[in-house]
Amino acid sequence: MTAPPRKASGRALAGPSVAAWVVRALAIVATVIPTYPAPAESTAPKM
Repeated sequence: MTAPPRKASGRALAGPSVAAWVVRALAIVATVIPTYPAPAESTAPKM
């Protein structure tokens, strides 16, 4: 296994509050994304 880039491992030190915020944000996004999205209103033009 290779080590992550320095920048990525440095950002991991942001703390548990940032991790908690990300988890809440992802949960909100998961509830907003529709399971069955509406069909497109019109077909795309053919080229």
